[in-house]
Amino acid sequence: MDRLSGHRALHLATHAVPILKHLSMTNATMTFKEFGQALGLVHQAWKSGHHEQITTVLNIVRTTFDHLDAPQPEYHRITYSDQQDGHWYRKQRVAERNTQ
Repeated sequence: MDRLSGHRALHLATHAVPILKHLSMTNATMTFKEFGQALGLVHQAWKSGHHEQITTVLNIVRTTFDHLDAPQPEYHRITYSDQQDGHWYRKQRVAERNTQ
């Protein structure tokens, strides 16, 4: 699977924000696969590379919101398929703290 181009990753990140806001407003969750499908990134079969691509998109959103005067989206709404509380954002923050 190819890496995302910068242009494509930014394009997907702009589409990710309204999806994340909708999930918050409706108090819903989505799996990584469903989120990838909503973004138009996953068309049929889930491949392991999709997880990396979606993580890249979410990192762009997170980094952007770090520099804005706005609350971060609720990333815990994107879950892993085998559990309903994936908490992608918290795992990223813990990993960052462990490397510092």
